[in-house]
Amino acid sequence: MNNLFDMRIRLETRLEAFLCRPLPLSYLLFCSFVFSIIFCLFEFNWDYLSGTSPYWRTPRGLIPGSYADISTAWSGYENFVHDAWRLPLFNVSKLGAPGGINIIFTDSIPILAMSGRLIYLAAGITFNPFGWWTAGCFVASAMSLTLLVATRGPRELGPAMTATVCGLCMPTLLLRYGHLALMAQWEIIIAFVLYFQLQQPRPSKWKTVAAVSFCAVALWTHVYIFVMVLSIIVAGILQATAARRISLWHGMTGLAVLLFIILTMVGASGYLVTGEPVEDAGFGVYSSNLMSAFVPQLSGLFPIISGKIIDATGGQYEGFCYLGGGTLLMIISTLPVLPSLLARSARKHAILISVLVMFTIFAASNQVFFGYWRLATIPLPPFLMHMASVFRSSGRFMWPQIYLLTAAVIVVVPAFYGRAAGGRLLFIAAFLQFADTSPLSKALSARVAEAGEPPLAEVLWTSAIRRHSFIRVLPPLFCLGPEIGFARFSALELDLLASHENVAINTVVAARHSENCNATEIAPLAAGELRVYMLATPDVGPMSTPAKDCATSDRLAVCSLALNPAELRALSAQ
Repeated sequence: MNNLFDMRIRLETRLEAFLCRPLPLSYLLFCSFVFSIIFCLFEFNWDYLSGTSPYWRTPRGLIPGSYADISTAWSGYENFVHDAWRLPLFNVSKLGAPGGINIIFTDSIPILAMSGRLIYLAAGITFNPFGWWTAGCFVASAMSLTLLVATRGPRELGPAMTATVCGLCMPTLLLRYGHLALMAQWEIIIAFVLYFQLQQPRPSKWKTVAAVSFCAVALWTHVYIFVMVLSIIVAGILQATAARRISLWHGMTGLAVLLFIILTMVGASGYLVTGEPVEDAGFGVYSSNLMSAFVPQLSGLFPIISGKIIDATGGQYEGFCYLGGGTLLMIISTLPVLPSLLARSARKHAILISVLVMFTIFAASNQVFFGYWRLATIPLPPFLMHMASVFRSSGRFMWPQIYLLTAAVIVVVPAFYGRAAGGRLLFIAAFLQFADTSPLSKALSARVAEAGEPPLAEVLWTSAIRRHSFIRVLPPLFCLGPEIGFARFSALELDLLASHENVAINTVVAARHSENCNATEIAPLAAGELRVYMLATPDVGPMSTPAKDCATSDRLAVCSLALNPAELRALSAQ
């Protein structure tokens, strides 16, 4: 027994020495990268990553309401890759034709679409990048959180691996699958890294250049991510200027250059040309619940609530920000010292803390809920309600706080408990974080492995689409009723198939986009037009196309001058 006890002690001592030994930053990031790659290989199959899986025929997300988001993003991406250069830069002509649409509003990740177009122009290659993008966001989340922890605390394997696990197993990242652009939450973490780099004594101008340039990357990812990143970077420049770490000239020049670059990119990209007014709706619905961060939800540690989200409005899934069991353990373990550390940080980083407090208030919105108890309803003047509705999914603005808090407690644990005891606690926290998010992780893995059942016969419709130059869907997607059924899924599939074949289509799903659903004047059927009436919805108007050019079933009417009656009947009989 004594020998076994001595062996266990020696193993624990060696393990603690290994986990607590100072290591180069490059080594820690390499370990994080390898662990993240292993995680992604277990989470995603190769066909999904390469974009060839049957899943991609009818891609669906995990986040509620994301039945259309992935296919819409892919349609916008493919249309941009094949389109010509124009201003605004991200306008495309064949999606939502004849008026076109800006792919910023289809969440097609402009920086990814730009890369795809350059590859297409250079090599003539097109591919589906969204599997790699998804896996890359997980890897980047883990490595960026590891980098943040390593730059603020001990450069040891224990904290680094805990940061890696927390970056991979952040509940808000796992549930967000479906809104692919918004999975780039790693950009928020990198913004914090750049912020703290600017707070070092006499930071070089290159760090300011890096911070300013990174805002441009965020702008071409998603506008919500951009606003968070921009706010953190501006806070960093202002804080460094106020603390005289950089000169007033250095700080003001950096802000002026940042303003010029952002205004130029906003104008050239087409962010301000939506064509539609912002509706004063949604703010106060898509908010964050005050209990969301700290009460287990979708939890593997508490199976009784494994399938539930605290949602008092029907839209608070947008503000889902549960920290995870491992992070909660670290917060509880550091409660004796955490308030004093936060107070000291508030003095040293007053501008950043002010930004994060404003984010939290905005995330809670004017309808403040604690669980299902409404704490307050704050009436807002119409102009403020209109401004707030620009970012109506305000709950997303909790993301910077949860990532910074996670990094902070990982740094504090070994400082408070010592390297040995702190290392053991971090190991337990990493295990709990992984176990707690296992239902979400399994749900994501199952979702991307499933082969959806498309409502239309892909081969048949692809062959027909290739023989036309324009697809008209009636009524368009925007005008279909609220029911998510055959008509909506069919219109989405036609959208995607037309994009694959680089054929113009009149319908599109996009933010800040609407269509005239009362239009009764429909042009006569043109020679290159394939017209599809969605008869399975009560919103379809009377058919204006001669019956001899159409074939009709109980759900579809398909009209074309280029197809024979047998081909039309085959298409309509879906």
